[in-house]
Amino acid sequence: MSQLELGALLGVSKGAISKYENGRCHLPVTRLMACEIIFGISAAELLIAVREAVEDRLSRRALAFHDRIEGKTDAASLKKLKLLNEIKDRLHMVDYDL
Repeated sequence: MSQLELGALLGVSKGAISKYENGRCHLPVTRLMACEIIFGISAAELLIAVREAVEDRLSRRALAFHDRIEGKTDAASLKKLKLLNEIKDRLHMVDYDL
């Protein structure tokens, strides 16, 4: 199904579909429910796919941020590094049992 066709079913533009796919815009619950019907998969499964995409982007951003402050010893940088390590530990931590 093309973005244009899916957009027609959901009542949004092709551009909105692209934004949903790329995580630049959040899919409203009503459209999430419509996708559940259209694709024949549960909202939970759709949300898992979104979570995985979010984790991937967050992981890349955190790594880039970490690389910029690594080696600094001031208190603020050390606090940021601690937070980044906590984020890293929480990534992929959720276990979905569907």
